[in-house]
Amino acid sequence: MVPKGPWGSMGVVEGGTLAYLTTRQGPDGDAEMPSYEIGACGYGPRGVEPAARLDERVRDWDRDGGQGVQLWIEAYPADTGGPEVSGVLLEVDKRDSQVLVRVAEQAPAVV
Repeated sequence: MVPKGPWGSMGVVEGGTLAYLTTRQGPDGDAEMPSYEIGACGYGPRGVEPAARLDERVRDWDRDGGQGVQLWIEAYPADTGGPEVSGVLLEVDKRDSQVLVRVAEQAPAVV
């Protein structure tokens, strides 16, 4: 499957498993205004699970207004565990950090 962007794609790595976003041309577009469908594919021993989570996030994004949604991305050192917050769309635990993605309206104001 082709990654979502020409530069690569957003995805999730968990152990020996990889899932990433993909696109394909949608049925409703034309040459002047093409349409695209966003999906996910997964590889590895449990590739179906993270691909299904990415797919679910894409469906939520589309249902909730798609490109009109503004996201807030926060990163914390891994050893702090990050804050206990609501409205987290995606949490990625990495070796040195934890990354949280939330809808901007649910994020705290930072000065």
